[in-house]
Amino acid sequence: MNQQTPSSSLSNAATAVANPDSVPVLHFKFHSFQSFCFDTYGCTVVYAGLRDTDDSPSEKSRSFESVGGEALLKTMGGSGHINIKNFPASAKVTWRSKDGTYHSAEIDIGKIFKDERIIHHMPLRDFPFPNNPMGSADDPTILLVVDDRTIKVYMLSIINVTKYLTLAYSQTF
Repeated sequence: MNQQTPSSSLSNAATAVANPDSVPVLHFKFHSFQSFCFDTYGCTVVYAGLRDTDDSPSEKSRSFESVGGEALLKTMGGSGHINIKNFPASAKVTWRSKDGTYHSAEIDIGKIFKDERIIHHMPLRDFPFPNNPMGSADDPTILLVVDDRTIKVYMLSIINVTKYLTLAYSQTF
């Protein structure tokens, strides 16, 4: 499923603001999740009880740059596992880096996004429903990217689909 329909799961509480240049605070109670592995062997990611990535242990995955880097991530909204209630247990990641070293990590997505806020910088004036900014936002997609020896977590937010898409980098491990 590559597209996500506007969600009724988003909190009805957005920061009440009168200034059209202010940025309203948007909260979410559900999210989508997708993982990607680059320059790795045998990368496996399990989140919310689902195996999201399960790469071949004998074949090295392509480099992040060769597939477009962060530009690729901006095309991932609503794909992967959708409608996950905030927040299940940590994502479990195992892989070998391109030099063959084995790694494992647990990434606590709930701790990273504990405030359940959609990361964006869209001013209220750009919302089609300024009296109800939540009416313009979908649940975000959390992207976990393994790149050789590094894990990065991003939030992809689609707000007012015709005008605004943001990819917010959140944390590196």
